[in-house]
Amino acid sequence: FYLQIVKGQYYLDNYKLQIRKTREIAGTRGNIYDRNGNPLAYNELAYSVTIEDNITADTRKEKNRILNEILDHNLVSYAYQPIVDLKTKSIYAFEALMRPRSTIITSPVDILRVARSQSQLYRVEFMTWTQSIAQFHAFHETFPKARLFINSIPSIPMLDDLTRSLEQAYTEYLPLLVIEMIETDEIEQHYLETKQQFAKHWNAHIAIDDFG
Repeated sequence: FYLQIVKGQYYLDNYKLQIRKTREIAGTRGNIYDRNGNPLAYNELAYSVTIEDNITADTRKEKNRILNEILDHNLVSYAYQPIVDLKTKSIYAFEALMRPRSTIITSPVDILRVARSQSQLYRVEFMTWTQSIAQFHAFHETFPKARLFINSIPSIPMLDDLTRSLEQAYTEYLPLLVIEMIETDEIEQHYLETKQQFAKHWNAHIAIDDFG
């Protein structure tokens, strides 16, 4: 009687809190237009379902350890979202979307949040560039002219060691890049200029993330 009648509503509400979670889903990319307002590319939206293990990292120390493990061993994979040219109906580009291989740090937002607290955003930037290009190889073989949108942190400059690494290993991909500045950090003008110089040198492009 006490459990079902007196405290019934309390235990029901508590049970719901344990099994229900709310997830914020970022808005999709908008269409891309030329200077005359004519559409160049649009999205074909795709969904994926991820089963999350119900594990929590209660301490900052544990999350920091997991982030370092991800960065040390490049424990990320990438989903390549196609961007379609409206005029030709062909794939214009792919956007590299990071997927951490972790049951605790499960999204790019989580990685950025923990990395920012550790002053390790520069390592995330390095991993994002090198791994998204490296894993793009299979798509490049099928779509050799398709560009690659890479999400870049605007508060991090174009690092010298990153530039050297890219130019040594991925020269053939550099003219296909679109450096897309994410909205989670404010743009530092001087740092943006370093990426503009890199893009100009390799005939790449700069874009601003348009969701949110």
